[in-house]
Amino acid sequence: MANKVSVVTGALGGMGLEIATELARQGGTVVLVVRDAARGAAAAAVVRSTSGNGKVEVALADFASLVSVRGAAVELVRRHPKIHLLAHNAAVFSAERKITAEGNELMFGVNHLAPFLFTRLLVPALEAAGGARVVFNSGDWTHTISFDDLGSSKRFKALDAFGMSKSANNLMAVELAARLASKGICVNAVHPGFVKSTLVREAPLPLRMVFSVLGQTRHQGARWPLRVLTAPELEGVSGKFFVKASEKPYPKPARDAEACERLYRESERLVGIA
Repeated sequence: MANKVSVVTGALGGMGLEIATELARQGGTVVLVVRDAARGAAAAAVVRSTSGNGKVEVALADFASLVSVRGAAVELVRRHPKIHLLAHNAAVFSAERKITAEGNELMFGVNHLAPFLFTRLLVPALEAAGGARVVFNSGDWTHTISFDDLGSSKRFKALDAFGMSKSANNLMAVELAARLASKGICVNAVHPGFVKSTLVREAPLPLRMVFSVLGQTRHQGARWPLRVLTAPELEGVSGKFFVKASEKPYPKPARDAEACERLYRESERLVGIA
């Protein structure tokens, strides 16, 4: 890891911060992608102190703004022409329907569209690294993609909208793995299991209780994405879905090749790239 560059989104706390810290322990440069400069600086200081690695940087990106995502990606590629690892952890849950700067439903925008755009814009640096790995912190989501209502404007139920946004991560991992294979970029998704997190603070009480009682610590949960990011035996492995350390079939929605391709095309349209 000594000469590698790792980029971790959602690194202000939770599993993102834990993943960043462990990657920093292993060496190389680690970039924390965060939405708040002051909190980002504090998080970076924690990672440096805990890991003993001074090569910890911050990149500002508000995933609720595609303009901000574009700016951060362009700056990152300029700063680091080679990026070896990309760990997607940024996520939001909202009990009420909210919209992003571009008018997309907040959870679909932050949890899916922003990571999609960010990954696409980092492709030149990921390709240049040779054998780069991209990992989505996902789950065993069985929500199908409502192509006639991607913004959940016709019918909004918070858990359904969140589930669709995270199911989209699985579909994109499948589609990106296929499309980026020729560039030597590996893309996988990991279901770490239940992890104690502030992400669900607006969720219904029963769900909060499940996470509270059954959830792993962020340190325990981070082991599984870290394994897919760094394990030597997984070099060159792509298009796979892992439940903790075990490879499993993707949830049913992500096994629909037509839906994966359609979501890719719709996502391109929504973020304004071709």
